[in-house]
Amino acid sequence: MRIQLSKVSIIVKREYLTRVRGKGFIISTILAPVFLLAIFLIPILTGDFDSSNTKTRYAIIDQTNSVGERMLKLNPERFFLADLEDLDSLRSSTLSGEMDGYILITENVLNASESASFFSAGSGGLSITSELRDNLRSAVREELLSRTNVSEDIRSIFEIRPDIESKRITDTGEKDVNEGMSFIIAYIMAMAIYMAMFGYGSLIMQGVIEEKTNRIVEVIVSAAKPMELLLGKVIGIVSLGMTQIIIWFLAFTGIGAIVAPLTLLLTGSNLPVDSITTGQLSNAPSDFTLPEIDLSIWLFFAVFYVLGFLIYGAIFAALGSAADNPQDVQHLALPVYLPIIIPMLLLMPVTSDPNSTLAIVTSMIPLFSPILMMSRIVVTDVPLWQSLGSIGLMIGSFLALLWLSAKIYRVGILMYGKKISFGELYRWIKYS
Repeated sequence: MRIQLSKVSIIVKREYLTRVRGKGFIISTILAPVFLLAIFLIPILTGDFDSSNTKTRYAIIDQTNSVGERMLKLNPERFFLADLEDLDSLRSSTLSGEMDGYILITENVLNASESASFFSAGSGGLSITSELRDNLRSAVREELLSRTNVSEDIRSIFEIRPDIESKRITDTGEKDVNEGMSFIIAYIMAMAIYMAMFGYGSLIMQGVIEEKTNRIVEVIVSAAKPMELLLGKVIGIVSLGMTQIIIWFLAFTGIGAIVAPLTLLLTGSNLPVDSITTGQLSNAPSDFTLPEIDLSIWLFFAVFYVLGFLIYGAIFAALGSAADNPQDVQHLALPVYLPIIIPMLLLMPVTSDPNSTLAIVTSMIPLFSPILMMSRIVVTDVPLWQSLGSIGLMIGSFLALLWLSAKIYRVGILMYGKKISFGELYRWIKYS
């Protein structure tokens, strides 16, 4: 079948301009950076508020006559000592809200045969429980070291907490690697691709259904072949998605330049004023670093984003042509949603061990590659044959799916009043 690129370009332009001017696109494009800014700033502001205005205090009932004193020295603003005889009054004060709770430490806590008990009107929250646990462990350790009469040198040994710095060897030398930040970047990129395939794919499907319901498609089909219409529609919305990603990237870059010095300012870090106003972090604390993303990763992201979108866009367009309303297509769309959801479920094991057999095999599956191969590229050096091989398989899969989708599209776009099954779709493929 000969495709006229001039007609495809007209359809691409129509799809792109119609949707880029829509309120939904404009609102979603603006809200994403605002949401990201809120994610950064709200914990900072609320954390500062909590630390200054909502101090909690807990009573310690200490039957060891030593651990409680050590906990009090560790955090005098958090704890105060009480006697076992005050247990009933402490319980009443906790229930009435006059105090936040109390901790009961028995002698058996020192030999780990019994746990300390924490009583509060609620759960206390994860952060409070974790802080209490850390304070208790430090106090117990100090008490046990004191009872065994070990020297200060031995005590200092217990305070040593060696760390390990990851470095990646490259052709040009070595560079530091932050596994936690690499996982965050991989997750963000995977989520962006996931939302593009899921969200924009559904947008294509709904657009086809609307055009079919409004009989607009009958006019369009008279001027263009179904393959040209399908290809133009998919490419047009791919371009729309890329436009949104580029805008978000520029916005996120700007937000990062603003939030980094602002975070240091709000948290009380010793940062010169000129560093804040210029956005330069050269004088920031040594442990504060902004992640650097190689240009090659951005290029791979663009490729996997586009190819993943093209593959699922063609499928969703074909499904949309087979239904008269969104309800009729739900049973057909479920098998398409699963290959998009499954890679997100595999994201944790794949990024945790990117060179495992599971990671390699699943990332080479064309329907999974946009998310899983992209995630592997972020967290490790993927062999070139694997990354290029997955791209080649995705291109081949897109062409095959485009051919099959065009066969379904050709018949389904002019079919009305019939609920479609997978068997019916198979007959359309054979028929056309």
